[in-house]
Amino acid sequence: ACGGGGSVTVGVGGGGGAASSRTFGGNASKGPLNNAFVFVDLDGDGELDANETEYSTWTDADGAYSIANVSDVSSNSVLRVLTRDLAAEAGIDVTGRNATTDGSTGQALSGVVLSAPVPTDTTDDAGRMVTPVTTMVASSDLTPAQVADVLGLPDGLDPLTFNPYASGVTAADALAAEKAAHQIMNVIGSLASAGVGGGVDASDSYGAAITALVEVIEETANVNGATIDLAEVDNLSDIVSKFKDALPDAAASIGTVENAIISAMATENVTWRREWLWVSFRRLAMRILKASLWLRATFQPSSLLSRMRQAFGS
Repeated sequence: ACGGGGSVTVGVGGGGGAASSRTFGGNASKGPLNNAFVFVDLDGDGELDANETEYSTWTDADGAYSIANVSDVSSNSVLRVLTRDLAAEAGIDVTGRNATTDGSTGQALSGVVLSAPVPTDTTDDAGRMVTPVTTMVASSDLTPAQVADVLGLPDGLDPLTFNPYASGVTAADALAAEKAAHQIMNVIGSLASAGVGGGVDASDSYGAAITALVEVIEETANVNGATIDLAEVDNLSDIVSKFKDALPDAAASIGTVENAIISAMATENVTWRREWLWVSFRRLAMRILKASLWLRATFQPSSLLSRMRQAFGS
């Protein structure tokens, strides 16, 4: 199930007990996820049940989503995000929809499942993020604050509501959040590919990768004040070891490429920071350019003179 390992399964079942309706809104992000499928997994079983399809939607270019009038929410409920290919596998009509893309890079994504817990201590469901970091929260027994601490996120940053692409956030906070998200997905994606190469089903391999990473994060959380660096070879070796334990039939095959996987993950997680800064600079430059063009079109002399004449009746 998604909550315990990240796989997505098509099934038919019921929801939880009756509850007042809620409206969920926020963003799906690993970079803003455009054209991703979002649904409320009412019973948290990782299956898109028949009664859950009405509580679903697709994200826009900013990764934003809104799902209104959701009933039967319980302590087991989880927000799920699927890339287009997995939505199609789950029986959703994807006719006319392009692949899910990471809005920060333009890269098409496939085979990705993200999750976020649904809080029961509040009904303020605006600004609910679904990200790689929230997936760690939903897949573990840790609180959002514990996960944030282990990943070295800034003090007070709530991963369930923090959007690194929102206006007004500091560059340092945005960089820290996106660094964690990218490193998590790099680890999960690399391990999942290795599992598939060893003959494991893609969803099972993806789930095992999440399980392995969560186990190491939970172990780190048990050490007071400890954080985990996902660019450190020792940490990555520990994660790979647990991944092999989760997939014993493929362990030998994975072992033949283990050192190469660890090296590649470490290199990617170290070099990503400057690449993200360059992407962020380009996005900022485009916003400035668009604003400049709008100002020129809006306040060109002829337009301004015409408005003045209208204002003064001459």
